Amino acid sequence: MNAVPRVRRRRGMATVEWIILVIVFGLGLVSGAWVVRNALVQEYTQLLQAIEKVDLRQCGSCGDSFCRQ
Repeated sequence: MNAVPRVRRRRGMATVEWIILVIVFGLGLVSGAWVVRNALVQEYTQLLQAIEKVDLRQCGSCGDSFCRQ
């Protein structure tokens, strides 16, 4: 009694498969972008902390600006 041809049902199944594939792919892209963003924030934070620790003041004993005493 089912009047829907078999080919038409198969097309609907293929559409569902594509929708699921796009959803999974989209979630992967979003989570990957989030991980990359967090890694960049962490790296830049460490870089800024290292830059802040650089001491460019002149040496007190010899007055040389490149002294490493």
